[in-house]
Amino acid sequence: MTLWGYESISNEQLAVLSQKGAIVDIRTPAEWRETGVIAGSHLITFFQDDGSYDAREFLQKLSQAKLDKKPLIIICRS
Repeated sequence: MTLWGYESISNEQLAVLSQKGAIVDIRTPAEWRETGVIAGSHLITFFQDDGSYDAREFLQKLSQAKLDKKPLIIICRS
């Protein structure tokens, strides 16, 4: 389903895309512990546990990750 130019995909679609793209999991460490993480994904939190965020810091960490694969697949809780 596409929402505001973004797309929700199934686990099966993610498996196919992950072979071509870089996965960035932007959830919090608590969410990672709750559900686990996808092997090979880049763990770069966007929102803090209290709901705050620092977009500049996030973008800096994202650029430092040197993601050379496209598409970029963002995993979030909701």
